[in-house]
Amino acid sequence: MLWTNLQCGRDFIEVFQGQQKQFKLNHKFPPASSCRFRLRVLNDVGWSEYSDNLVFKSGAGVPPPPPQPILTEASVGHLALKWAPPTDNGGSKILSYCLEMNDPENGYGFRPVYQGEELCHTSSGLQRVSTYHFRVAATNEAGRGPFSAPVTFQTSPAIPGCPGGPELKSRATSTALHIGWRPPLDNGGAEIQSYTVQLDDGHQGSFTDAYTGPELEHSEHNLTPGLTYRCRVCATSRAGHSNWTPPVEMKTQPTPPQAPAGLEVVGKPSQNSIILKMNPPGFDGGTVVTSYCVEMNKDDLWVKVATVANPQAFGGKSSTLTCSVTPLSPGTLYMFRANCINSCGVSPFSEVCTCHTAVGCPASPTCLEVGNKTANSMHLRWQPSKEFGSPLTGYQLEYGISGSKQCVVVTCDSLVCSHTLKALSPWSSYGVRARATSAVGNSEWSSPVQCTTLPSHPSSPSSLSVVRWPITSHTLQHTTHHSHHTTCLYRF
Repeated sequence: MLWTNLQCGRDFIEVFQGQQKQFKLNHKFPPASSCRFRLRVLNDVGWSEYSDNLVFKSGAGVPPPPPQPILTEASVGHLALKWAPPTDNGGSKILSYCLEMNDPENGYGFRPVYQGEELCHTSSGLQRVSTYHFRVAATNEAGRGPFSAPVTFQTSPAIPGCPGGPELKSRATSTALHIGWRPPLDNGGAEIQSYTVQLDDGHQGSFTDAYTGPELEHSEHNLTPGLTYRCRVCATSRAGHSNWTPPVEMKTQPTPPQAPAGLEVVGKPSQNSIILKMNPPGFDGGTVVTSYCVEMNKDDLWVKVATVANPQAFGGKSSTLTCSVTPLSPGTLYMFRANCINSCGVSPFSEVCTCHTAVGCPASPTCLEVGNKTANSMHLRWQPSKEFGSPLTGYQLEYGISGSKQCVVVTCDSLVCSHTLKALSPWSSYGVRARATSAVGNSEWSSPVQCTTLPSHPSSPSSLSVVRWPITSHTLQHTTHHSHHTTCLYRF
């Protein structure tokens, strides 16, 4: 007996020779293969011709294993796989595929997770960061073929939970915050690679990164004193970023304020007062300014002349801060400076503000006193009057007999601080006072001084006449003269 595989195109080969009339060919035929058989008989004469060919087709076999599954997507709880058909369908159409999974954690071995015609499947409900083994087999009319070699895939870690905190690790300073936080309670199944700290601008603005790294604390410097910063933290692993922690407010310590931005004169100064406006400091130190202090330079010494409270420090509305400095001298140059105060201390002083009061009348002469005097004159002297922006033009003296309502005003000839009053009455009490004059006006009168002139010789009697003329005596009558308060002796 001879046979050949039509699909292979080979010549016939002998498979049996004997006396039996039947034969079982133990040969592994390829599935669904067509074969030809022929037979001839042998006797004592020799071999007969071959019989007609018998064509036989073998049945279909199970398909070979498909290629190993390929991972198309891995997440926290599922694995998405796909696979390709086997290179040979075993002589029959592939009807379905069987995907099996082995979870090493449960110890059950490979269990079917998918049976169907699709070339892909997503296994869900898996544990995060866990390893699973998969294999796939194809099924046709002849049955299910062998499984592919197992392949191993791992689910992804979850995003980590929020870190604990943040919180201050030490007392805040005026320019720095030392911030700490704790690892998340759940790292999502993967090691935490880094933490990110964000701070806002201290004015409820947007957040910006302040630190990224593996440490659990960070010191942020160069901050503004007295501001409240919002801080938040997130953790990062290979799975991604965690959610941000709720913002936590952290305040830097305030400092004394900067110097006021300056002093300004409001309006036109008068002769006796100046109104000053305080300009707020460029930075209040992080806490509200409670008051301003104004100082004036007096005889090269700075003296406090005004304290102005800031209404905002007591819940009031913002307003222009002014103060009136009085009493001042007319026509005088003054220098002022100011500082401000908050709960942390006192600022430096502002730049000096200089200002002249309006020109005014001169001051009254001082130290008016009487020098030499006679019965008819007295010499007066005094100290010069202080000028208030307008030069002195002279002095005036006013005098009169005490108790009399009549007074005489005398204008002195020059700026010499002395003058002689003449044509006075002897032995008379006079009151005298002085004042200075200028183009702007006259000063106030000085305090008066009292002075009595010296006595002088009496005047001649008048109207002498005989009253009686007896033989032995004469009686004379005369008019009494002014004796200037002295005893008079008469001689006849």
